[in-house]
Amino acid sequence: MGITKLMHLKESSPSRHAHLKNALHYILNPEKTKDGLLAGGNSSTDPMEALVTFLQTKQEFGKMEGRQGYHFVISFAKGETDEQTAYGAVQDFCREYLGDGYDYVFAIHDDTEHVHGHIIFNSVSRVSGYKYRYQKGDWEKHIQPVTDRVCLRHGLKPLEYDKGERIGESYAGWKAPVTNRMIAKADIDFAIEHAGSMDGFFHELGKLGYAIRRHGTSRAGGKEEEYFSMLLPPDKAVRPGRDGKQARAMRNTSLGEAYTVEAIRERISSRAYMRSYEEAMEKMRGTAGEFLKPMASFRSKSQARIFQAANYYRLPNPYAVPAWKVREDMKRLDALAAQCRYLKQHGITSIRQLEERREFLERQENFIREERRGLYRIDGGMDRETKEKCRRIQFLEGQLARTDISDSLWEQFADEKEELEASLPERVIDTGRGIQAKTAALKGLRRELKLIGSILETERQAVLPVQMPGVGTPRESDLKRPIR
Repeated sequence: MGITKLMHLKESSPSRHAHLKNALHYILNPEKTKDGLLAGGNSSTDPMEALVTFLQTKQEFGKMEGRQGYHFVISFAKGETDEQTAYGAVQDFCREYLGDGYDYVFAIHDDTEHVHGHIIFNSVSRVSGYKYRYQKGDWEKHIQPVTDRVCLRHGLKPLEYDKGERIGESYAGWKAPVTNRMIAKADIDFAIEHAGSMDGFFHELGKLGYAIRRHGTSRAGGKEEEYFSMLLPPDKAVRPGRDGKQARAMRNTSLGEAYTVEAIRERISSRAYMRSYEEAMEKMRGTAGEFLKPMASFRSKSQARIFQAANYYRLPNPYAVPAWKVREDMKRLDALAAQCRYLKQHGITSIRQLEERREFLERQENFIREERRGLYRIDGGMDRETKEKCRRIQFLEGQLARTDISDSLWEQFADEKEELEASLPERVIDTGRGIQAKTAALKGLRRELKLIGSILETERQAVLPVQMPGVGTPRESDLKRPIR
């Protein structure tokens, strides 16, 4: 069975590209590739020429820093394939997955008992300039389908992704303990999520017990930069100051690029979004219209009610309605649209089907709740330090899933997550993720049960005819006409 490992090449010091250079020299070593006959790619098979090509792409888009490249290792079982078949499979994978989007080189090594291939590609796309981002789940969603097609084409068994085996250790043997800096970063992240402005951000930190001192600017890296200092609450500090005194205040600039005033302001502003009344109404009309066609054997009262509400806003002067009434109608229109969408998406054509669906979801809810209780018991046996690490990993996973953060912030979060995961046994990380997944599943079930309850309540109510100037009681033919 073929195994694939995914690794990334970090920026090094003092030579920024040393890891990338060494990796290229390693996989393109003539002694391992039959003097280059088993090497290929779109960036030369000479390691120095390939390195120059990679760096030219980075320089063109101004992205010389951060992760330098990615390294895939594909290993085949002993006797599963020969060198030429492996070469063709790896070459096809590169062409299909990377194409012309990234600079890449690959090589087949025959210096061990089993044939294996290496792929190194640039972290920066030579077409768009975006940096490559690999996240949890990408193997199953994007890479596995490509490898399956390639393996089938070459008569090979499907590849598996090696997530890495972790050996359990005692708590005392774990590395990277929780520090005051980690606590400060976690609290800053919390404040950002709950603030709508910089003043609100500092207010949230104050509520958490921090003493904040806002400074002007300081010169760092040749430019003026705002900064502030923060003093951890005594009950949060895991390491006291010297001679048992209170820990010293720390500057936000010492926590990394994600915690500069400029980055914090950007992260707060990216969450702010407002829409006007006209935009909201237009969106609801468009959303509702698609789901208003009645189904063959089940005439939903939600459809009749949403028809009446939406038609009211076809009046020549809808602004004659009091503002509070408009807001209430908008909320009701949203709720009715959700009911119609649910009925159509699940193909529900009778009240009985709806009640059976509710009974099934209630059984699922009880089952998942019991599973979560078991995970909570395991979590209860962990110490504070371990729990802090698990919570930090969960937060970082949420940040990495966002699309509105810069490449440098994304890589900083990804590196921190990897360091934390390396310090914990897999079973501990899985417990935290399991609790999070079960909680999310329960929230989804409860939302669906609440929606079913609202539909049943609507069906129990009579649909009252609405008489308005220019709008009559809806006819049978009107209910079949979608709103445009």
